[in-house]
Amino acid sequence: IGRSFIDFIHPKDRDTFASQITYGLAHPKNVSIFCRIRRYRGLIGGFGVRERAATFTPFLVKLSFKNYLVIHATPTFSAYKTSNEVVSKDEPFVIRHIANGQLDYIDPELVPYLGYLPQDLTDKDVLQLYHPLDLPYLKQVYEIIMKEGSTPRSKSFRILAQNGDYVTFETEWSSFVNPWSKKLELIIGKHFVLQGPANPDVFRSPDPEQESIIRMMNKCLSKPPELAQQQMSKRCHDLASFMESLMEE
Repeated sequence: IGRSFIDFIHPKDRDTFASQITYGLAHPKNVSIFCRIRRYRGLIGGFGVRERAATFTPFLVKLSFKNYLVIHATPTFSAYKTSNEVVSKDEPFVIRHIANGQLDYIDPELVPYLGYLPQDLTDKDVLQLYHPLDLPYLKQVYEIIMKEGSTPRSKSFRILAQNGDYVTFETEWSSFVNPWSKKLELIIGKHFVLQGPANPDVFRSPDPEQESIIRMMNKCLSKPPELAQQQMSKRCHDLASFMESLMEE
């Protein structure tokens, strides 16, 4: 009591939270956002309590602006219960990006399935989310989109979750071409989840060292690691170059 609520918001989410408050004061209406709120640290440990690392839980926060601000926060949990869980969900999630790959819109309903909050991916490059081994296939998909404007449901491919593992999707793609400039402006993907990640908790912080060691041990490379890494980089570069060409055409 007596402390500012924003003190309990994760530093990464404070700008999003503050901007909604500012907008709500000027245009009072109910809004919903996702943000991470600090968990109670407890009182054990005496003077050492201050040294304990803060932990945050993602919440769907509904803001109501009247004579005062009312905040209704509901915790958000991972959509998966088990490792590599098979998912049967008919309704797709929408992810939209512009011609250079920069993400433009993330469906809020996707949060429990990938673990990212919408603001985590603002202005990020969609190529960073695709599994490197799927890039050659996805380049073919984008080439079809350029020729035909859309594609039927794709083969399965993988998208990186917040926890460092991958979620398997099938996607229906479409595009928007500016009728005046005749240039591609948007690529829209309707994503259907097929299989969850190895670690079902998509909100867990990734451990880069542990993940790299596990993947190195589980992956049987038929080529020297240096050559394999060069080929992965080339695949990403080729797809990035192709998407840059979309802006020039």
